[in-house]
Amino acid sequence: CYSGLFISQYQMSNIDLDVIKQKMEEGQTPFKKLIMCNLGNPCGVGQKEITFVRQLISSCLCPDLMKQNVFPADVCNRATRILDACSGKNTGSYQATQGIEPILRDVADYISLQDGFKCDKDSICLTNGAHDAVMQILRPIIRSQYDAVLTPRPGFPMFGALINYFGGKEVFYDLDKENDWKFSKSNLEDTLAECRQKGLIPRAIVQINPSNPTGAVQTEQDISDILQFAYSNSILVIADQVYQHNIYDPKKFPFISCRKVLYELNQKGLCLGQELISINSVSKSCYGECGRRGGYFQLENVCPLVVKQLLDIISLGATNTDGMIAIDVLVNPPKQNEPSYKLWHCEYYTILKELQGKAIYIAAEMQSWKGITCVAPQGAMYVFPEIHVSQKKIDQAKQQGILADDLYCRDLLHNVGVIVLPGNMFGQKDGTYHFRMTILPHKNELTELLKRWKAFHNKWMEVEAQ
Repeated sequence: CYSGLFISQYQMSNIDLDVIKQKMEEGQTPFKKLIMCNLGNPCGVGQKEITFVRQLISSCLCPDLMKQNVFPADVCNRATRILDACSGKNTGSYQATQGIEPILRDVADYISLQDGFKCDKDSICLTNGAHDAVMQILRPIIRSQYDAVLTPRPGFPMFGALINYFGGKEVFYDLDKENDWKFSKSNLEDTLAECRQKGLIPRAIVQINPSNPTGAVQTEQDISDILQFAYSNSILVIADQVYQHNIYDPKKFPFISCRKVLYELNQKGLCLGQELISINSVSKSCYGECGRRGGYFQLENVCPLVVKQLLDIISLGATNTDGMIAIDVLVNPPKQNEPSYKLWHCEYYTILKELQGKAIYIAAEMQSWKGITCVAPQGAMYVFPEIHVSQKKIDQAKQQGILADDLYCRDLLHNVGVIVLPGNMFGQKDGTYHFRMTILPHKNELTELLKRWKAFHNKWMEVEAQ
């Protein structure tokens, strides 16, 4: 077998729960329900879908419904516009490699409006979610075992898994926890020195904004520093921006796209020709349509011959139509003068407000617990607390062949029934221990959960101190 198959590790969801579920059914656990706080999977934990997305997909799948006055006029108009651009006017057909034409135009208009700089639809490719976008980008970048991709630590483990799978090397640059997990220019220079010392060739740098798992939102200066670093070292920038709509204090911590900063630098004569690929997805934001597999990437300054060949390779597969339709709503929601606007606005901003409230509530609650430091997330849908673990627990975990944060998460699962992920999955400095928890379950469920969790935590910390 290909060696990269066994080097890759991405076990975020492959958790064997059969034994625990069996014990739970037999009444042998101190809890009656498992609470899934391990994945950013909103619809999987009860988040209500946005009606307009489902109506639009339904209209495109079953056009006869539009003749029965089932859906509002703006849904039918949008569906007709999309169907007219589909091959055979049918969503079951193969679509153009880059995507359905009116949806590409809507994505380009969205980017143009957001950044203040015109975006060409031909620079966009619709994809089967962000994961496929990353795979399509990384594969041609990595040529050998000496090619390195710089990723943030902590960061999203999908990048490391794919880099290893394609035979490259992942090299971390540390985010600054003392500065709310923001970017650190000096840490990046240290990473570059590490690459050179190991004989590696840095090919790309990954920027995740807002951050998964920390929820930090990068400043314009942070982004400018990354772009100028990349330009100085001839490195491609991959901007993972799938949480750009999950911003909880936009006045204090606004989302600023990497592309916008690049164009502003260009106006000053800086970073001219810098290669940038930006990624977005409908799996996050307030839609949470993970199962739709809708995403896109947008290219800046990438060689046209490379783009042509990349699209040729992408055409070997097919991008699913439902995901493209969902993306269209992400970038072009109902307008104020349209029939669906009122309901869409109510549903969307109710979800956003709830996420904002839960982010503040969970971080403040955990920050008050003994032995935990929790930075309040500014965006995304996670908290990433640090557990201050005693040497006794570290030694206990080591005897079992695991790390202390693995031990904490395992004990938490068996005693409280909540599934969170250990910080070592996302990268953390040696000697520090964290866990990542989603903020997605309902507020009432979280309130009850945190009461039981706090009791467990206090007992766990007391035992370790003895």
